[in-house]
Amino acid sequence: MAARVYATLADYQDQTGDTFTPAPRVDYLLRRASQTIDRALIGAVYPVDTNSMPTDPTDIDTFNRATVAQAAFMRDLADDTGTSARNDSTSIGGVTVHRAAGTAALALPPLGPEALEILHLASASPISPMTHW
Repeated sequence: MAARVYATLADYQDQTGDTFTPAPRVDYLLRRASQTIDRALIGAVYPVDTNSMPTDPTDIDTFNRATVAQAAFMRDLADDTGTSARNDSTSIGGVTVHRAAGTAALALPPLGPEALEILHLASASPISPMTHW
């Protein structure tokens, strides 16, 4: 099954106003951002289609906005894989790398604050209060 991607280049450009970042770069960021959003949604319950894509219009909009926010966060960090965020010091000559505290378990880049806020306020993340019973 192909990876789920919750936003398009047009969505990204409309929501961020960024028309300067090359389309292939944005497409890559949106794929990576969608993976990060999926990780944040582990344990969340929402209706999906046969491709595991959300079907509720509110969920679709929430995941779309969170994905764009995450892609912009990753663009601004210039750290697509989260590798730099995991290190608190790096030396090139003697090849010294020191892992930052609390980052050893990160499998994907960290979730950006705006993406987290979008998911939380929509009660989409599994740690959000349940509002639509």
